[in-house]
Amino acid sequence: MALVLQRQFASAQPQLPRLALLGLSIFIAVGSLLAMNWYHSRVLSLAKNGSVFLLAKWADEGPALSYLEHSCPTVKYELCAYLGDMKGLTHDGLKWDEDSPFRKVGSFDDLEPEARRIVWGTLKAYPLEILHQSMKDAGRQLLRFQAGDGLTPKYARLVAPHLGEVFSPTVERSVLQSKQGKGELPIAEFRFLHMVGIIFGLLLCLWSFILWREVLPRRLIALQVFVVVGIVWNAIVTGALSGPYDRYLARVIWLICFVGLVSIFCIMHVHKHKQVLRRHRAR
Repeated sequence: MALVLQRQFASAQPQLPRLALLGLSIFIAVGSLLAMNWYHSRVLSLAKNGSVFLLAKWADEGPALSYLEHSCPTVKYELCAYLGDMKGLTHDGLKWDEDSPFRKVGSFDDLEPEARRIVWGTLKAYPLEILHQSMKDAGRQLLRFQAGDGLTPKYARLVAPHLGEVFSPTVERSVLQSKQGKGELPIAEFRFLHMVGIIFGLLLCLWSFILWREVLPRRLIALQVFVVVGIVWNAIVTGALSGPYDRYLARVIWLICFVGLVSIFCIMHVHKHKQVLRRHRAR
């Protein structure tokens, strides 16, 4: 997208240093993911246990359960013994509940090889159903960007024991006794301010793009287009591969406010410059 916008809005053809900088940023991002997963699990992967997460999602939505029902008589997956227990569970329940069928098979690392085979089998058997549901989830993700996702007492209780193991029991107790652990965070108030800010930023972007597009710098217009495409692409990837959660879009939705504020400051600068020119001509 950066290369497309550069050809459309830049005054010259893409230069080698710019291309190198773009390639370097991609290399650092991909390399960091690979290095992190290699350090923790000695597995060279962009998404550790990604097949387990996809399996949970597709089991919740139906295709993976249908595939297992048809395959279990001939292919002996370990999950076949718990097929009845999987029905009716959400993908969060399959991944995180202590009595989940996934946990009965073993850890995510234990389940990953089998999950990968089931995911590929499900994808081959039900491609259209998966595509249709992915499009729906991407659309739902575009409407979910509230602040505070994951800042509930439930998540504090989920994370605290792991922090206690890595650091100390004192850290675990401090998390459980925090405002999040007690459910005292003002999440509703923050969500109201968050929504007001997003609406304000969106109105600024639309106002500047529709009424002031002729005076805006071409790079700023490119930034507006880039942010819109980036947010939509973020929703497609996260909604389709994991499911719609507020935290996924909340991480990038603030860019609308940023671009809106940059646009209004740019318009104010142009307006001030015009006033100076008028005064100069009047003299």
